[in-house]
Amino acid sequence: MSQNNPLLSIIITSYTMERFKDICDLFDSIKSQTLLNPTQQTQGTQQTIDVIFVAERSRELYNKVKQFVSQQSVVERGVVSSQDLQTADFQNYL
Repeated sequence: MSQNNPLLSIIITSYTMERFKDICDLFDSIKSQTLLNPTQQTQGTQQTIDVIFVAERSRELYNKVKQFVSQQSVVERGVVSSQDLQTADFQNYL
């Protein structure tokens, strides 16, 4: 699999710091998954899992998750943030 064709895409969303530990546990669980079938394993194919995190209405949660992810051994990561012009809510994506 190439980096442009993830084996699996997962979207996680949260809006409260009360879920931070659950989010970290979820990232750890995703990171430990093995999804290769026997053919891919013998061909040396590298699996990729595309994880998209959306922090709604919480800049604090966004910053904490961003810090947590930056400490993980992740091959690629990116951060995107946007603001709803009608409500002024921030939409943050890791």
